[in-house]
Amino acid sequence: KHDFTKCWASPLVTQICTDKKSYVCVDHRMEPRFEVKGWGSDEHRQLLEGIDPATECSRCTWSSYNKQIEEVVLKDSMHVNFP
Repeated sequence: KHDFTKCWASPLVTQICTDKKSYVCVDHRMEPRFEVKGWGSDEHRQLLEGIDPATECSRCTWSSYNKQIEEVVLKDSMHVNFP
């Protein structure tokens, strides 16, 4: 079970293998579905949108970062936007 709903942290880090192919995530390297041809491209964004951590990611290297981004940045649990 993951404590986050989306893959938020993977765009901050790239996984480039020795065959010069890049992947959306270190945990999914060498899997054709997760290969990224153009980092930051529309294809890359669509791939990120389509990832469901609950069903596709049995383990997540970036889980603590995903949780922090979701809680602190998106939900504003540190009250940065306090009036």
